[in-house]
Amino acid sequence: MTGGTRSELSVQQILEAADVIRAGGIVIVPTGALYGLAADPFSDTAVDRIFAVKGRSKNHPLLLLIPDGSYAAALAPDLPAYARALMKAFWPGRLTLVVKTAMQFAAGVAASEGHVGIRLPAHPCTRALVRTLGFPVTGTSANLTGQAGAGVVADIPRSVRDQSSMILDAGPLPGRLASTVVDVTGDAPRILREGRVSSEAIRRLFESG
Repeated sequence: MTGGTRSELSVQQILEAADVIRAGGIVIVPTGALYGLAADPFSDTAVDRIFAVKGRSKNHPLLLLIPDGSYAAALAPDLPAYARALMKAFWPGRLTLVVKTAMQFAAGVAASEGHVGIRLPAHPCTRALVRTLGFPVTGTSANLTGQAGAGVVADIPRSVRDQSSMILDAGPLPGRLASTVVDVTGDAPRILREGRVSSEAIRRLFESG
């Protein structure tokens, strides 16, 4: 099942995608710069399928795309003020925050210590999808582990497309750098991967007060 090849998908397509995810299926979605695999992170069956489709080890936790900034506080009630400043400055998109949560997800979503990466998706269609659901979805890249991500649906491996229940095709995406990943579980931000937000931009944010 494939959506339209345009930047703004229909409300009906978003509702259909939400139904697929609630039923345990996988939907290929535009996350911002690249396409991702969206599934219910609370479903063992759905998460197992994600790992199988990608050929990925459960030693590598999955990113979550969240409905809005307030959900970050629900996931991590002790979110530090500096993390909220990062969210305000760089969301939607561009930045993934690693938080510590007590929320229980399917095995493999969060690291053993309860750390999980979260991001507010940059693409409006996927934001609409997670808001429709009211809970986060997985946001791992629509690729095979170790391969580059895809900015157009045609570049997603055939095996990944064939094992997905639905594709929300929003046309070509920018395909730029991946998001910057920042660990916000400590007293100060720790950059784990520099991407679309530079370390200099983060430094300037806190220097400016």
